[in-house]
Amino acid sequence: VRALAEAGLRPGADLARATAERASAEAQLVQAELTRKTARIAVAQLTGDAATSVSPFAGKLMGDAPEPVRPALSVLLSHPATLEQQAALDEVEFRRKELAKAFAPKFLLQSSLYARGAGVNADGSSMGGVNGLGPNIYNWGLGFSVLFPFLDQPQIRAQREAEAHHAAAEMARLRRLKQDLSAQEERAVAQLEAAQRLAELAPIQAGAARSAVAQSE
Repeated sequence: VRALAEAGLRPGADLARATAERASAEAQLVQAELTRKTARIAVAQLTGDAATSVSPFAGKLMGDAPEPVRPALSVLLSHPATLEQQAALDEVEFRRKELAKAFAPKFLLQSSLYARGAGVNADGSSMGGVNGLGPNIYNWGLGFSVLFPFLDQPQIRAQREAEAHHAAAEMARLRRLKQDLSAQEERAVAQLEAAQRLAELAPIQAGAARSAVAQSE
């Protein structure tokens, strides 16, 4: 276009428009490179590898676009963030079950074993010799007790109410997390569908560009 405009065969407006289009294309290239680097960093952050070790592989862009695959609900439920939040909710539920058992009475069994070295018999006579250095009189005891936590009931009731609020908060976070993951999945599917439609238009654009180059030559 520049050669034709300088030769007077094309108007100067075409040269200005072509220069603007080239600048716009270069800006899109810079934005695409930024998107590529950002995507590599995001993948490296998820995998724990270095960003330089992430390299894309060539896919089939000019062929028939496959139908978008929508992940099943089980995939979202197995997401690491969902599993982490579910574990936090399970922890609160376990504490609530433990507090629910705190009202129940506790049964305790005590036992004791006793031995001494007396060196004398039951009638008071001495056993003589080294008798008495070791235990020769034995006794044992067995006890049973029941503990009712009457005085701890206000504290336990307050703890149960606190854990109930914690469980509600964790459940709300879990629902919000599932909504966020579902929204991310919907955005990813929309981007995939748009990319597939653009891939279908790419051969047409490429053909038009080749025709324009041929006509220019």
